[in-house]
This record gives sequence, structure tokens and C-alpha cells, in this order.
Amino acid sequence: MNTLLLRMGVVAASAALACCTLGCSVQAADNNSEESASSEQTKAVQYFEQCTELPTPDSVIDATESSTISSSTDGIETSTKYSYKLNEDDSEAAASQAQSYADSLSDYGFQAIKDSETEWTVVKDSTKMGTISYDPSDMTLKVEVYAEGSRTTLESISLGQTVEADNYTFTLTNVEWGKELYPPDTSGGYNYYQEQPNKTYCVVKGTFKNTGSNAFDLGSTSLEFKNMNGKYNFSGSPEYAFYNAVGYSSLGNFYSIEPLTEVPVYLYASVPDEVAENFTGGTMTWTFRDGSTYSLTFE
Repeated sequence: MNTLLLRMGVVAASAALACCTLGCSVQAADNNSEESASSEQTKAVQYFEQCTELPTPDSVIDATESSTISSSTDGIETSTKYSYKLNEDDSEAAASQAQSYADSLSDYGFQAIKDSETEWTVVKDSTKMGTISYDPSDMTLKVEVYAEGSRTTLESISLGQTVEADNYTFTLTNVEWGKELYPPDTSGGYNYYQEQPNKTYCVVKGTFKNTGSNAFDLGSTSLEFKNMNGKYNFSGSPEYAFYNAVGYSSLGNFYSIEPLTEVPVYLYASVPDEVAENFTGGTMTWTFRDGSTYSLTFE
């Protein structure tokens, strides 16, 4: 009997030892597995050489760099464009990745201002640092980073706000829609823009004053209406009201504005009726020769 009990005890002890050893072995394997998974999920953030605060897409989303192209003027680099292949099986998922990268930039102190469904302007402290664009045809994300000497300013403004620069000041007061576009004075003879088939004028009105010492060419500024209804972009025209040679009230930018002269301004685009009738919002950007761009978002 005693011999039998002893043998059973040895067997039990051996089984317990085996279980203990097995348990330790399994626990060690679990810890290693967790550490490996954690290591795979952690991705070191890399930054662009031209802007050491801007993260590269391949360190934020699932993307692979495919090409780099630099642009220059008179031998001086102005920007570098990087292309990344988005590692997705369909364009919808790739588009979501592109949006995720744009959204992530706020964590690094940048704004990704949406210009259209596939384009963004990257801004930091009112300075344009570059652009982002997504090409659904080949599921490629492109990031253009401006060289320091090629960066310009982008200031968000609102209706009623007076903007003062070195050589000009202006205030945009209201947004109007119409089938025809008239100058402010229609009491006598006047010239106007007639109705265009299936089009509506979107007009931002205000005043502009030349505070510089020389004549100001409003025609040298450029105007765009972006992200209209969340996707459409249109070229616009910056014009002002004046009286022409025969005394007719007119709109245009054919003549320069003399120093210390204030004029009514009409910043407009001709857009399809479908956009006007279903308007949900958009952004007008007005760019000046001094490199300044002013952005007005309206609904």
C-alpha cells in the first residue's frame, strides 16, 4: 500500500511540475507576442526635409513613397513634390486614407484647408506651407512642400472685416446671387453683364482703397471660388465700379486705381444654376501680387 501511494505521489508531483513548466512557457510566449504586436503597431514619425514639422504620409498612414520631383526658378528651389502610393485595394478606401492624412495634420499644428474633394492647402500660422492632392485614378497621394523662400500668407477673413495691408485696404460686406450683374449706379447710362444660359453670378461686394504711393492694378490680382458645394472650383474676376470715358457707370479692371482712391469692388464668378440653386457653402480666395491670399468662407 505504501509503495503504491508513493508511486502515485511521484506521478502527481511530476504532473504538477510539468504543468508549472508548461504554464511558464505559455506565459513567456504570450508576453513576447504582445511585445511584437506592440512593436509592429508603433511607427516612428518622419518629417519632410523642407519642413521639419510636417509629417510624411508614409509615417502616418499606410502609404509607400514612389517619387520625388523638385521645382526651381533661376536655379533656386521653390518646392518639392512627393508622391505616395496608397496601399489600398479600392479608390474609396484610398480616398479615406488621404483624408485621414489631411485630418492628422492638426495634431502637428497645421491646417489642411479643403479646396475640393481631392485637394487641400497646408497652412501654419497664416503661412502656406504646401498642398496635398489625391489622384483616384492611380490611388496616389501627392504632397508639395514649398521652400522657405516661396511661402506666402493665407489669411482667413469674414464679411464686415477691414483688412489693412501696406498698399491697400478693403472690406467685403455681403454675398449676392443674380442672373445679371449691374454696377452700383444705374440712374443714367450704364454697362452691365447680361444673363448667360444656365448660369448664375455669385458676387462678393465691398470697398477697396489704394493706400500706396503708386497706381494699383486690380487686374493683377487673381480670384477663385473653391470647394463650392463641397467639390466644385471656378475662376473668378476681381473688378471695381467706375465711370468710363462717355460717363457710363461700368464694372471692370482695365484701368489702375489711383493713390488714395476708394472704389466699390465686385468679386464674382459665373457658376452653373445647379450649383447656385443647391448651394451649401464655398470659399473665395483672393490672391495679391505681394503674395498675400485672403480666404472668405460663406454659405
